[in-house]
Amino acid sequence: MDPHNSETFEYLGHYYSEVGGDMSRARKCHQKAFDLDNQNEAAGEKLCDLLKQEGEEVSISGQGMGLPKHLCTI
Repeated sequence: MDPHNSETFEYLGHYYSEVGGDMSRARKCHQKAFDLDNQNEAAGEKLCDLLKQEGEEVSISGQGMGLPKHLCTI
């Protein structure tokens, strides 16, 4: 596993959320994917979705995470 590849963490996050049922790990993987590549819109969108599912307030700016406005809509 390449620790510098955004897509690796995106796919791992997908696995945790869809197969493993571990939303906490899924959120961390999608956050890492977005941190590695802030152009990875799929990771950013999934991160917003997971934060909303956890009941966290997601502001239009993605809670200061640097998420583009169009990814985290209320």
